[in-house]
Amino acid sequence: MALRFRHGLTGLLVLAAIGCAGSHDAGNPPIRTAGVDGDAPPPAGDPFKVKFVTSKGDVVIEVHPKWAPHGAARFRELVESGFYEGCRFFRVVKGFMAQTGLHGDPEVNAKWRDRRIPDDPVVESNRRGYVAFATGGPDTRTTQFFISYRDNPNLDRSGFAPFGRVVEGMDVVDKLHSAYGDAPPRGSGPDQARILAEGNEYLEREFPRLDYIEAVSIIEDGETPPPDEGAAPADPAGEQPEAASAPAGADSAADNAAREEGAQDRPFRVKLVTSQGDVLIEVHPEWAPRGAARFRELVQAKFYDGCRFFRVLDGFMAQTGINGDPETNAKWRERRIEDDPVVRSNTRGHVTFATSGPDSRTTQFFINFGDNSQLDDMGFSPFGKVVEGMNVVDKLYSGYGEGAPRGRGPSQGRINEEGNAYLERSFPRLDSIKQAVLVEESRPKAPEPGSRPTE
Repeated sequence: MALRFRHGLTGLLVLAAIGCAGSHDAGNPPIRTAGVDGDAPPPAGDPFKVKFVTSKGDVVIEVHPKWAPHGAARFRELVESGFYEGCRFFRVVKGFMAQTGLHGDPEVNAKWRDRRIPDDPVVESNRRGYVAFATGGPDTRTTQFFISYRDNPNLDRSGFAPFGRVVEGMDVVDKLHSAYGDAPPRGSGPDQARILAEGNEYLEREFPRLDYIEAVSIIEDGETPPPDEGAAPADPAGEQPEAASAPAGADSAADNAAREEGAQDRPFRVKLVTSQGDVLIEVHPEWAPRGAARFRELVQAKFYDGCRFFRVLDGFMAQTGINGDPETNAKWRERRIEDDPVVRSNTRGHVTFATSGPDSRTTQFFINFGDNSQLDDMGFSPFGKVVEGMNVVDKLYSGYGEGAPRGRGPSQGRINEEGNAYLERSFPRLDSIKQAVLVEESRPKAPEPGSRPTE
């Protein structure tokens, strides 16, 4: 594993140099030229989304100019010019990354070859689903980009600055054809120099099974909506009534438990038996006393048994916590708990309640797939973390995408109104929690070695 990762890193550095430099020697990345824009980064605008229609399905990338201003601006420029339409995913290395961005017309590639942009500082890590430009050395980025299949933190130290992340369709990226393997001389895949010289004619003739980008467009500005509890169920007229504000001075078992003497000193564990396997969550009342107490209360009430993971967005999070029985949901709908201060960040594996505003948490929670630290400032307070089975969480079915009305996934209003009957009928492939049980109370164990690859 370590050796393969090192080879993959070298490939990004050296092969991108060939792709970006043309006649430059691969071992000597091209130096910056007068064609490079100035060092001052463009103004960091709002996030925006780009939709790629590929031969395997649709992929939506959320671009964050604040992460990498130069990279985000170049990506937008290329998308708006139509550059990526017809581009092949010419280097797909399973367990590492999928690379594209060489145009099918050699004359078009030639126009962009020397239009290098300055480097951006690396402010986000190269995690699974994150998108970054390939590079042949300092200030050499042009058109090629890649999507990480796994956490690739070693690329951070080499200057690969992510500018976005896949928020829908990571399952599509996982299906891209990879049988041709790495490029020469390490493998028998496409030669970047020949793509530059001959374009898609070379690829269609010798590598006909490569997947490709059919169309690309900017579809909206703004970030992926955070995990929320959705709108209230529709009334008979079909309108969505406004959610009632939290009752003043409302009390609950969660609030009472949070105030019990010594409650903050007793971490405990909950096992979720899911349709994909077991997940063990370690709950820390000292992080979020009210959230931890509510979670325990719901587990002991067997509320989560049978709940579906109804909103699973690759690279973002997996959300659950609407009971399959509408009458059960109705009993909990107004039992909101007060917010906890955010003392832990929403990083990969951390578990947090969904919310629709201040003091609105009830039953829904989510598990972070990646580093979602932007949720911290929005008041999402983690109460626990996955200590076993994050690989199970990664396998939860995500093919339905975002929920209605923003996507084609389940409507939270209809789940509340119709329960699992609606989900089983319209979204039969959703994964579920078969059982949630309290398995132990203990001090947290020392963290186990991480799963990230090392060199």
